[in-house]
Amino acid sequence: ILTKIDDVSVFNDTCVRWQINLGRINPQIAYVISIKGQRLDPMESVHEETVNLTTNSRTPEVCLALYPGTNYTVNISTAPPRRSVPAVIGFQTAEDDLLEDDGIFNISIFNETCLKLNRHSRKVGSEHMYQFTVLGQRWYLDNFCHATSFNFTTWERAPVVCLDLYPTTDYTVNVTLLSSPKGHSVQITIATPPAVKQTISNISGFNETCLRWRSIETADMEEMYLFHIWGQRWYQKEFAQEMTFNISSSSRDPEVCLDLHPGTDYNVSLRALSSELPVVISLTTQITEPPLPEVEFFMVHGGPLPRLRLRKAKEKNGPISSYQVLVLPLAFQSTFSCDSEGAASFFSNTSDADGYVAAELLAKDVPDDAMEILIGDRLYYGEYYNAPLKRGNDYCIILRITSEWNKVRRHSCAVWAQVKEIPCNCNFLRLHIHRANSGDTQIRHSHCYRWRVLDWAPWLLW
Repeated sequence: ILTKIDDVSVFNDTCVRWQINLGRINPQIAYVISIKGQRLDPMESVHEETVNLTTNSRTPEVCLALYPGTNYTVNISTAPPRRSVPAVIGFQTAEDDLLEDDGIFNISIFNETCLKLNRHSRKVGSEHMYQFTVLGQRWYLDNFCHATSFNFTTWERAPVVCLDLYPTTDYTVNVTLLSSPKGHSVQITIATPPAVKQTISNISGFNETCLRWRSIETADMEEMYLFHIWGQRWYQKEFAQEMTFNISSSSRDPEVCLDLHPGTDYNVSLRALSSELPVVISLTTQITEPPLPEVEFFMVHGGPLPRLRLRKAKEKNGPISSYQVLVLPLAFQSTFSCDSEGAASFFSNTSDADGYVAAELLAKDVPDDAMEILIGDRLYYGEYYNAPLKRGNDYCIILRITSEWNKVRRHSCAVWAQVKEIPCNCNFLRLHIHRANSGDTQIRHSHCYRWRVLDWAPWLLW
């Protein structure tokens, strides 16, 4: 059955009614109402909409949400499966200059920094001005503040505005419709994510433990930088240093000096908190002087020199390479330089006034606890002969520790003993190594002992 739609008319400017004739039957009929409106002002877009209506009335009517001052074409037909001849009517809505804009709008966010403003008012064709006030702060920076404001004018009912915002920042955006009599405002918050691009360039080291870099994003604006530092030593497997800290700077070329251990390889990761991408740089610190030898000082007058106890030094400032025992004339103790490389072996010694190296022990040959060594035992230690001390001379015994790495050599020395008025000698005692009890790792501070021997010492004779 073909339904006929007659007498289509408009009332109250935006309402439409029509008639149908189905005899005595009043069935429920579904209608499809297609609306197409064109504003005379070319700046405004076309208004298109479809409305569904179901009713059993013989004179159906519907009020449509139409724009004022707009030419509309309305097409009315029945929905399938019922068939009808479409009825079409064209009309223009009144231009109501007295209609006030209620100023109400809402805001939606997309693409992280873009805003879409949706006005509720049906009044179109007029210009509207919005005022934007933007304030950004970072939770991790007390002095950071990004503030800006501007006006935006548009004819559109749903304009889009994209803001230029900093990454990793919490923003409050206040938008006010200035053309509204009530000055309606909407406030929203935006939390921008970290940047996905690198914001640090030209990173380099100087003065061995210092870094400088160029900040790409920051222009006289404070930024926080996160440091993660790992330190390792190839010669000390148990050594591991890890540090995490942050600094703030508003410089385009920040610099920082790090508290690093000597003789260590470091990897430094640096990241601006406004970025997801860190930069990594490697640093190697040079060795410094080894710890001073921990010795028990002996002063001997006219008697035998006791066994000297050699303790292994800790590798705090670099790898320990060797231990040397030097014999010097006592008169030269005050002028001896620990860094002097001129000390020769006993047999290459040119005069009694020159000192010599009595023993050299590689670090790997020294037990972890301690060992004892006797001056003048006529044994070779490395390339050096430990000769008996000459009678009638005064001597100074020095222990020198050497650390060497990356073509850098450092020394530390301690006076081990002073020997005065050596008597004649004949025999010698061989090297005796004494191992401390298991678990005894305590190192005592140096003590001073005075030895007085009334008898002569035949074991020191030539």
